[in-house]
Amino acid sequence: MFQFIGAALGSFVVVSVVSLVWPLVTTAPMPATVQTVRDILMQTSAGKEASVVLGVEDPTTVTPVNVQEFVSKKATAILGAAENTVKQTVTTAVITQVLTRFQELPDDQKQVVRESICITPMVE
Repeated sequence: MFQFIGAALGSFVVVSVVSLVWPLVTTAPMPATVQTVRDILMQTSAGKEASVVLGVEDPTTVTPVNVQEFVSKKATAILGAAENTVKQTVTTAVITQVLTRFQELPDDQKQVVRESICITPMVE
């Protein structure tokens, strides 16, 4: 019994959200059932507030979002962030390995490395 009630409530929520975001996703005419749900939803304060938040209170003035472009931009941003994270992780691992190996060198070899890579200290 509770599963049926849960499924009915879930379906109502999905249809309600679809009725609100329809103009954001497509320029196709809204099916009659979805339009009826939207009309009923817009008579409630929660429906009106949700439509204002989504920017769909007047579906005739809404410009649909290009979903493919939106997803493409987000995917590019996510891949860029992942690439930067990987670069930083690899750089940190390499530096850690170099420092570990340097610490294991005998003092005379450490001095050779220092002389090879360090800039002569500035005289004050």
